[in-house]
Amino acid sequence: MDFKPHEIYEDFKGSRINKKMAIDLLIAIIENFENNLVRKKSIEILNKFDIEHKEIFNVLENVLISDSDENLRLSAAKIIRNKFLHKAVVPFLWALQHESSYNVLTTIIKSLEEISADRFDSILIQDMKKIRNDKFNEIPLFVKEDEEDLTHIEIAEILLNNITIKSLKNKFNKIQFNIEKGLVIELDFSKIDNQVINWKDRDALQDPVDIIGISNLKNLKKIDFFPLKWTINNEFTYKNSITLLTSLERLNDEVAKGAIINSINTIPDKEFKANIDNLSILKLSDILKNYITISFFKKKYPSINYVIENGEVVSIYLDKTPLITLPNFINNFRSLHSLVLKDCRLVDLPESIGSLVYLKDLDLEKNNLKTLPKSISFLKSLKWLNLKNNQIQKIPYTIGYLLSLQYLNLEQNKLRNLPRSIGYLNSLKHLNVKGNLLTTIPSSLGSLKNLKLLDLRSNKLEILPYSIGLLSSLEKLYLDHNKLVELPDSICTTSSLKILSLEENLLKNLPDSMELLESLEILIISWNLLENLPTSVGTITSLKNLRIDGNKIKEFPESICLLSSLELLEASNNKIEFLPVDIGSLKSLKILLLSNNKLQNLPDSIYSLPYVEKINLSENNINCLSKSISSLFSLKELWLIGNRLADIPESIGKLRSLKLLKLNNNDIKQLPITLNNIDSLEEISLNWKNVENFYEFKSFVKNIN
Repeated sequence: MDFKPHEIYEDFKGSRINKKMAIDLLIAIIENFENNLVRKKSIEILNKFDIEHKEIFNVLENVLISDSDENLRLSAAKIIRNKFLHKAVVPFLWALQHESSYNVLTTIIKSLEEISADRFDSILIQDMKKIRNDKFNEIPLFVKEDEEDLTHIEIAEILLNNITIKSLKNKFNKIQFNIEKGLVIELDFSKIDNQVINWKDRDALQDPVDIIGISNLKNLKKIDFFPLKWTINNEFTYKNSITLLTSLERLNDEVAKGAIINSINTIPDKEFKANIDNLSILKLSDILKNYITISFFKKKYPSINYVIENGEVVSIYLDKTPLITLPNFINNFRSLHSLVLKDCRLVDLPESIGSLVYLKDLDLEKNNLKTLPKSISFLKSLKWLNLKNNQIQKIPYTIGYLLSLQYLNLEQNKLRNLPRSIGYLNSLKHLNVKGNLLTTIPSSLGSLKNLKLLDLRSNKLEILPYSIGLLSSLEKLYLDHNKLVELPDSICTTSSLKILSLEENLLKNLPDSMELLESLEILIISWNLLENLPTSVGTITSLKNLRIDGNKIKEFPESICLLSSLELLEASNNKIEFLPVDIGSLKSLKILLLSNNKLQNLPDSIYSLPYVEKINLSENNINCLSKSISSLFSLKELWLIGNRLADIPESIGKLRSLKLLKLNNNDIKQLPITLNNIDSLEEISLNWKNVENFYEFKSFVKNIN
């Protein structure tokens, strides 16, 4: 059994140990461990037990009275209040006279409303006499004659006011206040503008607990906020300013509202002051928080760009600025719609980012993020999430709760898998996971009924789930640079698919039912291990672009000639020995690339391609061209490098659109003079030394040595 508080509690819940043993173990940790975080956790877990165990009370009492750690004393005080209030008088009275922690004191004093004991009241009155005689207080907190008539609740309220104002005065020596009958009625922070914040003061400013305690001052009639210039001096002044606003929100009265409005009216930027009439205190506080926060942010990062609407920041853009960590105060921009932090060297995101419930666009491209906070699941309005070029190794399961997400870019990270919850993103249209380390993808991906683009390039995928065929809206599927050895037949049921790219895999064949891809326009299967194409390829009448270069194909199926919409056919670097007789039926063909094959003869129909603009037949074994070449009246480029041509037909001179003619590494001795009739011709490339009538082509000959 491991002595970890949460595991002890789990063992108790699982009936592996009984209640007494669990309590004894937790008490042993509290009394004997040196790690205060573990001790605090043990105290908190004790609170989960439904008991009033004497030994537990004794331990908590000892912690409250004698422990040096403030957080432990606070935890003990809270549990004594919750579970042992009837025994709290003695330890609370002692602590009240000796405790220095604001949090602990307020916890004890608030308990007074629930405790009524003559002894307690007597001690409290003695404490108030000390307060009255304290040299700190220039104004009497109460009238002496009235002290005996005060109830324990009134005494508690006076003490709360006292410790709060005393703590504030110690922190802000220029604060001003007025007191009436022991209660603070006026509080003025506006005079601290010139207060010097020394290093020794920063520890006090670091903890704004006493500012939070302002919400305990129920009799306030007037409050003046910090000077705005002071609020952005440094992180300490900023933190205290935001905390004061939160305390004013809790007061939620006209006094607090007036303090915020008065401060907003001093803002120099008119965009923050527009239409503040009739706004709630929460909305007014948000406006002031937005101004203070963006001013503080801009002071640290002058290149920041932002957009303001209705007094609140709705868009932030920062690029190539070393943030390292995104500050927690980002949650003060509660109306933020767009957050772009590109190339800012971010290493993590705070959990507070989950509070941006109106955020629609989040762009964190090119940072150093390794993980995402679980709170990202709270971004219910998020539609666009770009995490390209980070170091993310794992996506939290909670990402599946982003039901509004339409665009997710995870390109160039270090992901080895995707969570099954990715299938819950019903609104997702674009998913890019290119350049990761994926070996499989979850079958739940098939649930993404609205997905239009799926990019899985440059991973280590060996198989695809059968459910990929359920992606009924999918239009673009990129699977290049993986290790796929086969495709599931179901891939052919993605009837909306327009682009299927499979370059550089280990495919030896394609599914037979390719004809079901009735919307397919681009099919890329370059650099695989294909030896043939299925006949069904020829029935994809929508196909415009077919790239099968870099395979082991020896011949085309005759059905390929039925591709009436085909505009590009790339089949270079194969083992093709002959072309289909009816290849001329490809009436829409514009580009024909067949270099580095084993062609010897060309079918006559190839010369009847009316719209072909480029033909590359380089590195074959072609020994002649037909005079019918003149029919290729749209041809602009003709590549015939590395063949066995001895001559070129005179009719080539009728190719009025020809711009480029590549004839290097052939056996050509004479060029037809008709080439000079082609006004559009810009380049003839060949070894001019071997051309006997080179002098007829002076404008094309570059160097002959």
